[in-house]
Order: sequence, then structure tokens, then C-alpha cells
Amino acid sequence: MANMSSAQRYDFAAFDTYQDSTAPQRGVPQRRGRPSPGPRLLKEPRKSRKQLRQEAREQRRFIFRIVAIAAVFFCLIGATLQMRVQITALVNAQEKAQVELEAKKSEHIRLMMELNSKVSLEKVEEIASTKLGMVKCQEPLRYITIAQGDEILFFSGKE
Repeated sequence: MANMSSAQRYDFAAFDTYQDSTAPQRGVPQRRGRPSPGPRLLKEPRKSRKQLRQEAREQRRFIFRIVAIAAVFFCLIGATLQMRVQITALVNAQEKAQVELEAKKSEHIRLMMELNSKVSLEKVEEIASTKLGMVKCQEPLRYITIAQGDEILFFSGKE
């Protein structure tokens, strides 16, 4: 290897990706005669009627499956939308009922305060003294105790 020239040791043409069709390439035998026509297209063999029918049937099955999956998908989307519409309607009804409940609670509180003001002990004493002419009793009350069971005693007023 020591007596080889530098051109023989390193052949950079082998690494060259650009190929000049007119220049002969080293190490590649040249074809003589007519040029190659390029890539050839292979024709598929003709299919029988049975094979054509089977392929058409498989295509129809595939299309039917796609349509069925799409129908199920659209039904699920429709059902989801319907449920969301119902949920929205129920939430709106709940909010309306909540507002009505708050109004009823405040009305109840107002009516209870009005009732308490009309039935208070001071109000009853005022009506009894002004309208009915009643006076408050000043003497102490006497309680009667019955020593025996359930008896009724009539007092005629004579001693």
C-alpha cells in the first residue's frame, strides 16, 4: 500500500450521489443497446365475477358499518344535548322557585311581626281598657281548693 498513488487509495467518486449519464462510471458495467424504458407498471390480473361481487359486498358492509357508527354517534350527541337542555330548564325552574321561596319567607316574617304586634299583652290591655271599659283588679285573688274528688258545690248566696 505504500507504493500506491493517492488517487488509487481514495476514490471519492464512489461517494458521489450525482451521476452523469454520459460519463462512464468506474466499476459499473455499461449496457449497450437500447436504453431502459424506466419503471414498468405491473398489471393486476383480471378478477372473476365472484371476486368482484365479494369485494363489492365487503365495501357495502364497510359503508354500512361506518353509517351505523355515525348514526350511533349522532344519537349520543343528540341525547347529550337533550339532557343538557333538560338540566338547564330544571336549574332555571329551581332558581325561580328559590326566589319565590325567599319572597314567601319574607312575607311570612312580616305577617308574624304584624300578628305579634296585634296580640301583644300591652295591646290587649289597651283595647280592654279603652274600648271595653275594663279595669284591672286591685285586690288579691282567692283560690278555692277542693279537698275531695270531683264534686260540684252550688252556692246559693245564703249562709
